[in-house]
Amino acid sequence: MAQTQEKRLMPPTKITELLEAKWANQVLKTALELNVFSELKNGALSWQDLSCRLALDQRGAKLLLDCLVALEFLAKKDEKYSLTKISELYLVSDSQLFLGKYILAKDDVELNWQQLTKAMRTGEPVCQVNQDSKAEEFFPQLASSIFPLNFTTAQMVADALGANKMPSPVRILDLAAGSAVWSIPFAQANPHVTVDALDFPAVLNVTASFAGKYGVADRYTYLSGNWRNVPLENSVYDLVILGHILHSEGKEMSRQLLAACAGALKSGGRLIIAEFIASEQKTGPSFPCLFALNMFLATTAGCVFSLAELEEMLSQSGFEQVERLELPFWGSQAPVVTAIKS
Repeated sequence: MAQTQEKRLMPPTKITELLEAKWANQVLKTALELNVFSELKNGALSWQDLSCRLALDQRGAKLLLDCLVALEFLAKKDEKYSLTKISELYLVSDSQLFLGKYILAKDDVELNWQQLTKAMRTGEPVCQVNQDSKAEEFFPQLASSIFPLNFTTAQMVADALGANKMPSPVRILDLAAGSAVWSIPFAQANPHVTVDALDFPAVLNVTASFAGKYGVADRYTYLSGNWRNVPLENSVYDLVILGHILHSEGKEMSRQLLAACAGALKSGGRLIIAEFIASEQKTGPSFPCLFALNMFLATTAGCVFSLAELEEMLSQSGFEQVERLELPFWGSQAPVVTAIKS
């Protein structure tokens, strides 16, 4: 019997998991489009009541709700459905960290991915989001929609670096600021923090909106334009933040950007880098590898970096004490690296 079992071929579970993930993605999108999560924010409902409130087919509604329970976005007790912690935080439309806009907007990215086969043959990106004209169109909506993806991690970074105890004054450069998601927690934690936010003019409208929403607008000033063309003051900043910009710049421009950051920092100042960090062989974890392909589709030179590559570039740019932070929930896989200007 043992010999017979050893000869059995493995089932294609790894493949079916990927196929199921596409279905699960659509279940989540449909639930958002139907306002299922927002309808449950005031308490549990039966599938009959929920289907009546949302004008849904009852049989379909029950199947959808049970699927959401299986996916752990809803809980079920006594034939009533309620929100889980993660859905309450990220999937209810009036939550400050509502992620629905990003989830539903990802169709544009998926259109790029549908052309992956063609890109493999031509070597040409589907679009070039890091070019100024495209960036002005692409990044304002992206910056706004991905704020919930990074805010809780940014809060952990501010905690880990003792933002509330930093000696005053603290001057921060948030370069490619986007929604200011990485600098807002520092400003919230310390009233002596001021932030210079650098980004394209259209994106800075988003930056200002979020700074106002989180009560720190009075401590933000704005540097408008592409970082390559905006002159920076020398040796004036205590912190410089690069929140997910290196991957769109590629290796050579990232070296230039790190050198510019070193020039802007005071001696002993700290650089904070948020990135999707790949293993040394670039064969894992899965998301950084997938994101590298996403950069191949959307930029001319974009890439992901391993920790060793970041350490090498930082050392060459005049930084030392390179550290990958260990953060709650993330552990040793946190997507944040810090370094000190020599």
